[in-house]
Amino acid sequence: MKKTIVCLLGLPRSGTTMTAAVLDVHPSCNVWFEPWNTRRETKPEPLKSISEFVDQYYNIFGLDVRDLSHLVLKETTSDHYCIEWISKCVENMKQVDDVEVRIIWIVRELNHAYLSRIDGARKWWGHHDLKVGKESYQHYIDFAYTGIRQIEEFVSRYSDKTLLLSYEAFLQNFERTLSEIMVFLDMQVDDRQKEYHKHFKKSKAAGDQGVVQNPEAPTYAKVLKQAEKWKKHSHLISEITWDGFQKMQSIERFVHNVQEKTTEYYTEYMRLHGSPVQKYSKRFKHIVSLGNNCIPRTIPTRKGFKKTKNEGELTLPFDLSVTPYMAVCELIETDFRDFLNVDYLAVNEHNKIVHTKYHIVFNHESDPNEIARYVADNFALLKEKYEKRVVNFYQYLKDSDILFICTYARVVYPIELCSILRRKFPELNFKLLSLFFFEPEAYQIEYFYPQKLSSDFIDHHAIPYPYKGYEWYKPEHFESEAGKSFEEKIAQILSAYIPFEQKPL
Repeated sequence: MKKTIVCLLGLPRSGTTMTAAVLDVHPSCNVWFEPWNTRRETKPEPLKSISEFVDQYYNIFGLDVRDLSHLVLKETTSDHYCIEWISKCVENMKQVDDVEVRIIWIVRELNHAYLSRIDGARKWWGHHDLKVGKESYQHYIDFAYTGIRQIEEFVSRYSDKTLLLSYEAFLQNFERTLSEIMVFLDMQVDDRQKEYHKHFKKSKAAGDQGVVQNPEAPTYAKVLKQAEKWKKHSHLISEITWDGFQKMQSIERFVHNVQEKTTEYYTEYMRLHGSPVQKYSKRFKHIVSLGNNCIPRTIPTRKGFKKTKNEGELTLPFDLSVTPYMAVCELIETDFRDFLNVDYLAVNEHNKIVHTKYHIVFNHESDPNEIARYVADNFALLKEKYEKRVVNFYQYLKDSDILFICTYARVVYPIELCSILRRKFPELNFKLLSLFFFEPEAYQIEYFYPQKLSSDFIDHHAIPYPYKGYEWYKPEHFESEAGKSFEEKIAQILSAYIPFEQKPL
């Protein structure tokens, strides 16, 4: 039986153990939990072949894994040699055996990972006096930087066999992400994986009997509850984060430039906002908004990167409405099923036209002077208008070379959306630009200052509003000096994809 070696990697406290537990309950998988880190004192030699893997596993744990198709090596960057050891194992096996290699790299919001590591050190590792502070944070930044560089170096050799996952996205959309993982591994989801924490007695994982075999079931609600507990550190974190990242400014790129054949999210950037962005030699033909508000249409037009309607630009379904992230995902995946179903169109208590299934607000059609026209005849005019916009959407996507833009007021890593776009439009050349806007004065602990993420398909930027209460669509705000500076930051990002001095094609 041909084997698949799955390398499950990440920083400590980033979700690797949870993912290992999810994989381990599958009947065709087994997990070797941190084979280097749990034996670091003996300094084991890298595995030389699949047969050595099978023999060592049996000799150490008494478990026979000869008939399993997927062998999982789970490691974190807790020791500087962990990733190098995994890398050598894989290279050795490839020389001897006919094996497939798959890498799952799971990442977590950096400051949450830091605070979770502090909690873990106090709770499990005997460092009861360890405190959140400048010294421990600086140490963590150095630690994280080294670890991610090690993972990236390994991943660069298997970029077309790598899946980058967000811990937060996994918790928010567990079954969707699980499905994505199993498709990536060429396997079917086993129902037990959906309730993996209830099946620990059947666990085959070896190396850590107390965690993978007795897993908790983290949820996004639990993460937010934990974030509430960390609120007392919010002021300190906001002070030390920027200082801690100062050294990052001198690093042109946090990772190497991997080959163009990369097929999924192969790398992570952790650079300060304002660092130089990568320039692309190939221009994109169209900017297409994917919600959640009008910024992706309005500001690129205002800054000259997108044509105006009078210049022939077509209006698209997400250009001039407020559409939640998951609604965008489902609408694209289902070819806009129920988008204009009148059973879901209504006028809410604020006198706004809304979509009750997808929680869309048609704010431009809800103007007091216009709403009666759009509501009349069972929303006939609104339906006609948006039917044309859906047609325009697919017309643009026929041209390829699309720069998708989505904007959010909360941290969203659009992994699901990117996967849907790739499945639905496999021949489409695109980039998904995700812009997260936040008010520093109203800063919420659950996302601190999120890092910038980038891959072959996604660029994610965090951009602070100029001041509390900034309303980007009001002239008195966007025409102010602060407003102009804010839009100039967005223009700088856009110039990486469409030259500033030229109009789009």
